[in-house]
Amino acid sequence: MENNTNKLPYTFNTMNRIDNSIVVLVAIIVFSFLCFPIAEIASFDLRIADAFNTDEVEFLQPMLNAFYRGDFNIGRFDYGLFYYNIGLLCFYVSDFISPLTEHSAIMIMRLLSSFFLIANAFAIRAIYHSVFKSHSLLVFVLSILSSHTMLNYGAMVHPDLAQVFLVSMGVLFAIKYLKFNKFIFLLIAALFSGLAFATKFVGIAFLPVLLLLALFIKENKDGALKTYAYLTTITLSAGFAFLSYPSWVQGYLQGDAELVADVLALFKILHYASISICLITILALYIRCSNQFLWIRRAIESLSNTYLVGLIFCVGFSIGSPQSIIGFRFLNGLIYVAGIHKDGHWFRDESGWYGWVKVLIQSDVVPVWLAVFGILGLIWVIVTSLKSRRIVFLNPMYVPILWILMFCLVVVFRVKSHFSHYLIPVIPFLFLYASAAINAVLAKIIALLNLNVVERNLSVTISLVLGVWFFYKASIYTHERVEEYTESAELRSGEWIKENLNNSVSITADKYVYIPYSLNSTFYTYWGLSNAIIEKNSSDYLLINEHTHKSFLNRGDVVDYLHGDELFLERNDLYISLINDTHKDYKLVRDFGRVKLYKKRPPNGDL
Repeated sequence: MENNTNKLPYTFNTMNRIDNSIVVLVAIIVFSFLCFPIAEIASFDLRIADAFNTDEVEFLQPMLNAFYRGDFNIGRFDYGLFYYNIGLLCFYVSDFISPLTEHSAIMIMRLLSSFFLIANAFAIRAIYHSVFKSHSLLVFVLSILSSHTMLNYGAMVHPDLAQVFLVSMGVLFAIKYLKFNKFIFLLIAALFSGLAFATKFVGIAFLPVLLLLALFIKENKDGALKTYAYLTTITLSAGFAFLSYPSWVQGYLQGDAELVADVLALFKILHYASISICLITILALYIRCSNQFLWIRRAIESLSNTYLVGLIFCVGFSIGSPQSIIGFRFLNGLIYVAGIHKDGHWFRDESGWYGWVKVLIQSDVVPVWLAVFGILGLIWVIVTSLKSRRIVFLNPMYVPILWILMFCLVVVFRVKSHFSHYLIPVIPFLFLYASAAINAVLAKIIALLNLNVVERNLSVTISLVLGVWFFYKASIYTHERVEEYTESAELRSGEWIKENLNNSVSITADKYVYIPYSLNSTFYTYWGLSNAIIEKNSSDYLLINEHTHKSFLNRGDVVDYLHGDELFLERNDLYISLINDTHKDYKLVRDFGRVKLYKKRPPNGDL
């Protein structure tokens, strides 16, 4: 049959170069016109940043403290520290060029997230090529442009984009391991997985997938088991048995008793399993199993590979977050985070998987039609792979699905705080399968209409059309974000306070308010005010923000409040009295919309 490749308007290699040029151009455009404008919002200093995103300041303040001391002691362990260690290193390098300011620190960390947003899009594109053996401009476009949640966190001081990039690289090398049967690829995948865990703790969800893959190895042609496999298994199993000694680990753990017990149970399993494996391997080495016990030798070799994967995972974590290793600090951080979200965030949430689906199909997270194509793509991959004779989880197409499954087991069934950014680790993989489904449908249409001559041109054209559409939507989103900031009640109230209040006043406030540095006043911010707080501080002014207090305005929500009925009802009465301007001690003096300023009444009750 005659090869018609050379009769196409462009050869495949030429189109591949065009694709590469387009993705680089898209990356530059996204960084310049979407990420950078969002990153500049509220970036003057930490106080203005705190008025719009308290998480950023909770990350940045410990980093700046470490920078001013000249060390890497960040001092928080509820997250892995790899993203922040990279940022601190950037701080020190930047300071050689120009003295570091709060503004430059904010921008460095936000643009670092932008880098990982773009890098992850390249990684997802590489995964698509490895799995489906074709280049796809579409998957890159979807990964970088179609989710406003990812775009938002790609211009924020937050480790989510760093984590998903490292997970994507782990997935990519796990796929390469299955395709080329080179164990080094699985070790590289374990290294990236360890770095993902060192960035944010949910990254550990990929480790079970890697351990499972390590158990299934290519048989030696001579059936012989090398001595190093015995020695590796003995050494590493003994090491893991020592490090996982439950009584030793227990001495370092603190926090929620139930969660501590769960962690200890896992360490007990690891400890006793490692001891058993070590003793069995020593016995096998001594008797050098004959051919009738060949399965034992193969099992030991598989176990040696599994332990090596576990070791490299630990090495990756240690490289990325060395501060967390001392005293098992990362375990206490993991327990702390799990404790916060095991029932919900502030309020009990029992919506379960249905709640996560509702979050996923929000327009800013994943457009509904893309979610539908993602599900269709998953089904298509499953049906296609079942036709092969290969064990399901050893099919490269299944590696991203296994990651999604493990992520759901860790997050969907355990975390009851339903926030859109918690889904960032799996959103790009949904786009991966959505792209596969769209490209499959496109291929069917091309075949039915006999349009093979223009297949590549049509595919690129559709990808570009969708890219322009998503860029348009993202541009609107970016413009709205910038406009919302410039016209915000937080900014207006802060400017008014700077111009009208003197340095001697004291202010008690909700979170998400702006108190400029130029006003050297005494001020306190809380996740909700109470009578005890107001009485204790006795401040000249109260400043409340709807973002914080709106959760306490519906009295019926008291049944789901996780911090006590009495406190909720007290806050309900307090905020309603402030909003209605009937509070006995404070009088409304300035209403900025969702932000309101109150002044303490003098003893005679008049202002």
